[in-house]
Amino acid sequence: MRHGGVDNPQNLLYERLPGFPLSEKGKKQVVEVAERLKTQSIPFCRIVSSPLERARQTADIVADKISLKVETDERLTEWGTGKWKGMPLNQFVNESGYYTKPIKMDGLEPHEQAAERVLSVIKELLHECAGKTSLVVSHRESLVSAILKLQKVDYSQIHELKLPLAGIWKLEFEGDEFVKAEPLED
Repeated sequence: MRHGGVDNPQNLLYERLPGFPLSEKGKKQVVEVAERLKTQSIPFCRIVSSPLERARQTADIVADKISLKVETDERLTEWGTGKWKGMPLNQFVNESGYYTKPIKMDGLEPHEQAAERVLSVIKELLHECAGKTSLVVSHRESLVSAILKLQKVDYSQIHELKLPLAGIWKLEFEGDEFVKAEPLED
């Protein structure tokens, strides 16, 4: 699950910077998703979240609805943007070529590394919660990188995969083997 919308009035690339909580709209987005999850009666084993405030708030809202405790894991933190962190978003997009192929990765965490961080948490959950469902709450680039790696799709397609704010993708495994990934619909 991607965290809900954030207050970012200066439109900065906020990455791992403190002070970017969920906006009121973001909280409402997450509450709607949490209520849907509750009505689906999914037997969740664990909820593990990025420790960053916006993800933790998202996980707490969901956990409250489904009566689980949130655990945090640094491996689920935001994609590392290095020298670009705190820069106005439009400047980052223009200078990095973010929406062009290939992205200028100068100072950016490689997508492979972000994918491996997230997948290491998922693999642990597969073993600890075998046959049950877990919820991972993180950030767009980290989650999308992991999904693309599972699907064996080149990272240049990172903008093609849709993961809206408070969106969830369902990942299916048989044992340790990846089966499929798809957006969790209403």
